[in-house]
Amino acid sequence: MKILFVINTLGYGGAEVFTARLANALRSKKHEVTVYVHNYGFDGLVIKNNFNDDIEIKFFKLNAIATYFMWKLNALTTLFGFSFKEWLNKIWFKYFIAKENFTIISNQGIVTDEWLAGMQLPAKIVSTIHEDYYYLFQKQGESLIKRINNFANKINHFIYLSERSKEYLVRNFYVTESKFTKIYNGFDYTYSPSRNNSTIFTFGMIARGTDDKGWPELFKAFELLYAENRNIKLIAIGGQNYFNGFEEKYKHLPIQFISSTNNPLNYIKQFDAGVLPSIAECLPNFIVECLANGIPVIATDVGEVSNMIKIGECDAGILIKLTKSRADIFEIKNAMVTLLNNLKYQQFKNNTELCYQQFDMDICVEKYLSVFKTCQ
Repeated sequence: MKILFVINTLGYGGAEVFTARLANALRSKKHEVTVYVHNYGFDGLVIKNNFNDDIEIKFFKLNAIATYFMWKLNALTTLFGFSFKEWLNKIWFKYFIAKENFTIISNQGIVTDEWLAGMQLPAKIVSTIHEDYYYLFQKQGESLIKRINNFANKINHFIYLSERSKEYLVRNFYVTESKFTKIYNGFDYTYSPSRNNSTIFTFGMIARGTDDKGWPELFKAFELLYAENRNIKLIAIGGQNYFNGFEEKYKHLPIQFISSTNNPLNYIKQFDAGVLPSIAECLPNFIVECLANGIPVIATDVGEVSNMIKIGECDAGILIKLTKSRADIFEIKNAMVTLLNNLKYQQFKNNTELCYQQFDMDICVEKYLSVFKTCQ
């Protein structure tokens, strides 16, 4: 099968990291895999090396002189609501795809959903929904409805991670149930429980540098806990320039700030517990990565998180309810205190393997291939 993955950027994010894992897994099974990056270079190239060397990464590119004039013209045309750069990007993409004979286009995100739906393409489009549409609607309002209207009934099939996102499309855009398949992101990492042998208990979080991920609440909760217990540390990864103000504000605390990483597992192995007090998620990679290393998590009850860390009566972490659309600082702190109790910590840790089994990459690949074959 000849598969084209389309992603918006090569910056660090759940959709991008998963795309690399899935592309690599499909390539290892002898499928032809190509990746097209809609906005190459925007948001960095952090995950470029996550793709295997035999996977070709394509993108629209001009020489230096042409690029200079392109941006000059783009600045002018955007004044009239038209992007010259996007127009050229579409022409290049159509030219590229016309030369190939892709079996399927696997799209990964709302930005490229819109982009692809505006073109007549020779291959069927299967889109994976990584976003929480209800949350996006709270932020974008009517503009989100216009965006989704552009593609809701033009995508051939949707793969969804969270029931909320499927529900939003079915309820508000009348997309038929038969166009949806639920598949959890796969993870090709052997369960390998680790424990920091230091007497210092290390909390850690890896996420984009935005307030919506709950960084302000985490830092404040950690400060409150540190006032009571000095045997703790926090590793914060992914903020880039976002961390600048926090580093100064919390310089009196044992917080290690790291701008970004293309190999989060190297750091996660140093954690005793993961924390993700985000206000919206679908199926956060960070939680899966923690489970893979036998690390309990503290996370807000959003998206699929409750199903990720709880199977029956087996909990691999602590859920926090949102209060007025934010994680409560004292709830985070109390959850941290709970994990500092060795007996309770071990109970959560013992359940991580069971929860991690939901994200087997072989199962994920087979389900994706089944959808691809049905759609082609």
